[in-house]
Amino acid sequence: MRITSRQLRQIIREELDRSMDEMAWGGHIGFASEFGDAGAFGDPDYAYGEVAGRNEAPGSKSRSIKYAQSPKWAETAMRLYDNLPFTLWTAPYIGTGKAGFGSGDLDKFGIRPSIYDPTNTRVRVLPLTDHLESLQAMGYDTSKINPTDVVVLYTTATVQKDIIPSPWMIFHAIFDNSDPSIGNGSAELLRIVPSWPKCQGAAGGLEKWMTMGSARSKTIGTSNDASSEAMVQELLDSRGFHLAPENSRGKPPPAWSRRSIGLFKAAGDEFRANAPGNLITVVVT
Repeated sequence: MRITSRQLRQIIREELDRSMDEMAWGGHIGFASEFGDAGAFGDPDYAYGEVAGRNEAPGSKSRSIKYAQSPKWAETAMRLYDNLPFTLWTAPYIGTGKAGFGSGDLDKFGIRPSIYDPTNTRVRVLPLTDHLESLQAMGYDTSKINPTDVVVLYTTATVQKDIIPSPWMIFHAIFDNSDPSIGNGSAELLRIVPSWPKCQGAAGGLEKWMTMGSARSKTIGTSNDASSEAMVQELLDSRGFHLAPENSRGKPPPAWSRRSIGLFKAAGDEFRANAPGNLITVVVT
């Protein structure tokens, strides 16, 4: 039976839809902003100068949204998030979400993560189905989201060298600065990764054997920073958290590193099992 060009196009569309449904990264569910129009800044100097000089004239499209919409971002997200055993949707929020700036939507809906508020930290973990209406009210499209999916709403106020809201950095931010002694935001993270406190600092001293880009470029600053990077690699690298067989001087990793690797693998298993069905909001840049 001969297939017409119209039928062929339909088959291709259906195959693309099927492939998208099977992808771990579902895509962006839209863009929101404390200025209403996610694609434009009312004032490029808002938020105490956090983005001063980072964007073009008032009303121009922000670098944050340009980057989030770029083919490079999508390509990286598909490659990294494909290692997750659930569908993950991303919801970029252009701005800080902090009360007092614009509409303060994230405060209004009670889902704002904060690096400014001592009673909270930069990450929140909330039941997804309880907050779908809030996401819809903010302009996000939730029509394709299933109850067992994960939505990561991340705030991004600037894009510049070494401050890039990349798919990898979003996950780094989830685990960075999340000391459970700080506040209730971390308690929410511990609901899905209860063993995370055991991991904090556990990668310190292993930087010379770590294999992710930050380790190769020697930009890991602290032991907690190293632990966040280790956790991200455990989740987003097909090999999980792993070390090089030897460092630049030919020395193998210390014997205790095996225990550290085991801690991150256990925490990764917790995240993979418990994250589905949650909305994670996080301050990235």
